[in-house]
Parts: sequence; structure tokens; C-alpha cells
Amino acid sequence: MTLDLRWLCKIGAFIVGSALLSGCETNPVTGRTQVMIVSEEQAQSASAQAYAKTVTDARGKGKLDTNSARTARVRAITNRLVAQAVRIVPASATWQWQMHVIEDAGVNAWCMPGGKMAVYTGLINRVSPTDDELAQVIGHEISHALLQHG
Repeated sequence: MTLDLRWLCKIGAFIVGSALLSGCETNPVTGRTQVMIVSEEQAQSASAQAYAKTVTDARGKGKLDTNSARTARVRAITNRLVAQAVRIVPASATWQWQMHVIEDAGVNAWCMPGGKMAVYTGLINRVSPTDDELAQVIGHEISHALLQHG
């Protein structure tokens, strides 16, 4: 009976290992191999849907900052960063990059797969970052998308 249990454990480990290895992909930027549970296309599709819902919900609640100098500043910084991102990861040139500023007290910013981004007003109002500091935060978030951190 012990031999059968060992055999089953080995077979199970082989199956799990094979499944993990089949999901491995080499990151084009770092050259590092990483396990990809979903494809980049699936991640971008799901992100586009979630982002559209987030933006629609924020707009419906009057929380989408669309016409302010604050949004213009964030988008100008973002546009400069996206130009550099495309140089680093040429495939990101096909992404439909978007940035919105959302009225939220949280000190936060994020970037989803495919370049869907948001900055919360709490980050700007509570931290009062310079353009360089804000660029550092947004650039950090963009790097997650470029490196396929999902």
C-alpha cells in the first residue's frame, strides 16, 4: 500500500509540475520566466471590461474628474510616460492607453493590463506631489502592466 501511495504522489507531482510549466512564459522585458495563469490577451480583455465599468460607475456618481486642470496635468505626465513605455515594450503601442482621475480620498493609482489607468484625487490632494513625483508613481504603475503583473 505504501508503494501505491508513493506512486500516486509522484504522478500527482508530475501532473502539477507539467501544468505549471505549460503556463510558463518568458517576459519580453526582463527575460525572466514567469507562470501565466491567463494569457495577456485574456487579461487585457477582462481589464478593459472592468475599467469601463469603473469609469461608468465613477461618472454615474459624479466622481470622474474630466475637465479640470488636475486631469490635464495627470494626462500630460501620463502621455510622456506612455511614449517611453512604447519604446521599452513596442507591443504596447497597440494598447488603448487610457487615464482617468477619480474623486476618491484614497492615496492610490493603478494601471491594468492593456494600459487602463486611474489616479485618485487623494494622492494629489493629500500628498501634493511635484510633476516628477507624480510621474514616478504613474511610471511605477505602468511598469506593472508592461511586466505583465496583471
